[in-house]
Amino acid sequence: MSHVTLRWAVLGFVALVTGLPSFWVASRPSRATSRLGMRGKKRQQALLRSPTWASAEPFVRWMGARVNGVLPPENEARIDDLLTHAGDWRGLTADELAGMMVACGVALGLLGSLLGFAFGPRAIVIACPILLVSGAMIPWLVVDSAKVTRLRTINRTLPNVIDLLALSMSAGLDFPGAVRQLVEQVLEAGVAQGRFDKPKRNQYRAIRPDPREYSSDDWIMCLTSALDQSPTEREAALRFAAYWAASNTGLAFSRLQKGGAILGGLDAALELALQRGRFVDDGSGCVRKV
Repeated sequence: MSHVTLRWAVLGFVALVTGLPSFWVASRPSRATSRLGMRGKKRQQALLRSPTWASAEPFVRWMGARVNGVLPPENEARIDDLLTHAGDWRGLTADELAGMMVACGVALGLLGSLLGFAFGPRAIVIACPILLVSGAMIPWLVVDSAKVTRLRTINRTLPNVIDLLALSMSAGLDFPGAVRQLVEQVLEAGVAQGRFDKPKRNQYRAIRPDPREYSSDDWIMCLTSALDQSPTEREAALRFAAYWAASNTGLAFSRLQKGGAILGGLDAALELALQRGRFVDDGSGCVRKV
């Protein structure tokens, strides 16, 4: 048997081995996953901050839907625990991270097959398994690195928090009072750093100038706070909400651009609020709060 025939035979075998499991996984039914809460907010922030991630995220969701039908519950719990300790990294779910591992493994495995086709069948036997396993481990290592960084930050700051609580309780405060004093000190530090301001006594307000930090629920809150039950033109409603956010949450902008991050986020949030029944479209280009 010639080397060329052997190469094609090995390449066909690799394609068969990877193709059949892929077809079986793709045909499996999917389980429903929830993207609400803090994890959903982290996802929204990641999509707004990274256009590259926003382009790749639909494929990640598709891979997660393919994998979650075959992911064992104990492995799903382990991956979910890793994501939780990593601070809900990019808002991913356990099945989506598993799908990324499968996609990276298959991609590098195919790269190993091409290298073997170029350099001979022995290269396939060596490179394909190594690259397949290495590719599958890349997403896990990235999330694990985020977990280590987050835990290191917590370990650096938690002793100071415990010391402050101990000092407050040794001064005669009960535990709720000590926690209240600690929270007030943290808020005052945030005011000094420009993250909060105090419009009134004992009243703190978060300052978020970057529109990429706002989730859909944040934009809906701006809409419901800025508008009343009288009909308002859609374009004017979006601008009212933007100016309300500038006055109350520190949203920074020099001018509002149509299709920009602010008006785009508010427009998408208004559509979501209309679907939820919190606003009504009068049919004449006007909306009003229910």
